[in-house]
Amino acid sequence: MKDSRKESAPPFFCPITLFSALFQDFAKFERSVGSNVVYGAGRDFNSLSDEADVIESIKMVGLEFLADELPEGLETILGRRFEGGQRLSIGQWQRLATARALYKKPKLLVLDEPTASVDAVSERAMFKALDKINDGLTILLVAHRFTTISHADYVIVLDGGRVVGSGTHDSLLSTCKFYADLYRSQYDYR
Repeated sequence: MKDSRKESAPPFFCPITLFSALFQDFAKFERSVGSNVVYGAGRDFNSLSDEADVIESIKMVGLEFLADELPEGLETILGRRFEGGQRLSIGQWQRLATARALYKKPKLLVLDEPTASVDAVSERAMFKALDKINDGLTILLVAHRFTTISHADYVIVLDGGRVVGSGTHDSLLSTCKFYADLYRSQYDYR
């Protein structure tokens, strides 16, 4: 006798990606630009079905020029192991890894030192692009550089695993001595 109850997915299956993460030590795949992004969803790049979503993801991190400027667009192989492989700067690799994390359209994105390998111009471009995302994305940002921290809407300050302050960057400069001292140590060189 056939069970008339509706078949459902296993309890661990979730059609919406709840979270994605990018760690300071990210993977650089010597594959195509498209594959580097789509690997975030656990599969390989298919130009017919994935191109629009890959372009959307690389735009979010300010790398849309890769699709136009590289010899084979999103099919261009990255790295130096393969003949004709294109090289990226470490900052471009880091932003490409961020695009990989964003490709899944998570609701929570964990970024651990996401700008550790990027210059100031790339950092600004990346955060400017991330600020434009308006689809319910929450970003948990772990950082030590104040140029990165200052992009956050809300900051929680930890010292030895304890919360010692919380608020906006500007409010913490006046209300949290530990935070203000760290800030000054990065910017006062006299």
